[in-house]
Amino acid sequence: MTDELPEIRHKAHSLWEKVGAKYEGENEDDLKDQMDFTKPVEAAPGLEFPRPRLGCRVLVCRTFSKILPAILKDIVDWTVNSRIKSSQLLHTLLYHLEDHCTHNIQAILNGLYRACQDEETTVVEQAVKCSEVIGFYVAPEVWCRLVLPAVR
Repeated sequence: MTDELPEIRHKAHSLWEKVGAKYEGENEDDLKDQMDFTKPVEAAPGLEFPRPRLGCRVLVCRTFSKILPAILKDIVDWTVNSRIKSSQLLHTLLYHLEDHCTHNIQAILNGLYRACQDEETTVVEQAVKCSEVIGFYVAPEVWCRLVLPAVR
């Protein structure tokens, strides 16, 4: 969903939505309360696509902690392309996670601190976008406790 070509981005988004719908259909009993009673949340501003459907968000939540260490390793990799792709992936995953990223917020912020010091502007721009998503979904009292000491 972060490809340079719009056709590929839209095709990836369409396929991902189908995956989410299939997951919802196969796990309807488990997701029923979330589907029926969760109050709608608006999507973070600046996104090309609307808020991901529940099945997509749940799939990301279930796997995020397993792939986060690899993303944080690649975000400071020696190859520029790896750093760019991992920072783009982190952004995509964060807007799927919404406020559920608080479980891993310390590790995420540590990775973003390093990404913000990158010489490649694309990596820095993606780190800023990640920070904006965190700021949108996570309560300030959570991230301020962690960010302010790092800034000082």
